[in-house]
Amino acid sequence: MSSPFPGMDPYIEARREWPDFHNSLAEVIRATLNRVLQTNYYATTVTYTAYDIIEIAQRDSRSIAPDVSVWRTSPQSFAAAAIAVIDPPLAQSQISLEVEVRLANVEVRETGTDRLVTAIEILSPVNKRSGPQREKYLRKRQELFRSEVHIMEIDLLRSGKRSPLAVAPPMASYYVTLGRARNRPRVDSGLSS
Repeated sequence: MSSPFPGMDPYIEARREWPDFHNSLAEVIRATLNRVLQTNYYATTVTYTAYDIIEIAQRDSRSIAPDVSVWRTSPQSFAAAAIAVIDPPLAQSQISLEVEVRLANVEVRETGTDRLVTAIEILSPVNKRSGPQREKYLRKRQELFRSEVHIMEIDLLRSGKRSPLAVAPPMASYYVTLGRARNRPRVDSGLSS
């Protein structure tokens, strides 16, 4: 069976690839909408900063490393000095390292009033992984669903947690969910394997 998204790269979710793809997709959606929208509406991209956690590989516990090292000054020095470093220290741990990621979504607004009409959310790996970025996105999503704004979620990521729905749609690789303001609490989902 041919791919439902011709040219879809199965490795697009890689951390180096995704932000470029994500932002390019937002720009294409914005440009396409601006060509077809009525003159009383316009589409714009909205950029935001997210923080992605970098996973650090654990050191192999079977590796051999000296527990003391000695450093000596040069032989020409009148006074010789040596420093002993005890390795490992009494306790070691790790912190999560975060990297800033710039991403974009699309908004459709009313000309003149700038009233938000439709929010088009392109899900990113940081929206689908457990943690503070997902929680932040889910709060934003809930606020949009409480408003009179139409919301579209585009999920082109196979990995991560899907956005919660009261009735889970069938399993698929890609999802597009449309929540029309007048139809709430019902939403429409488009699926593709």
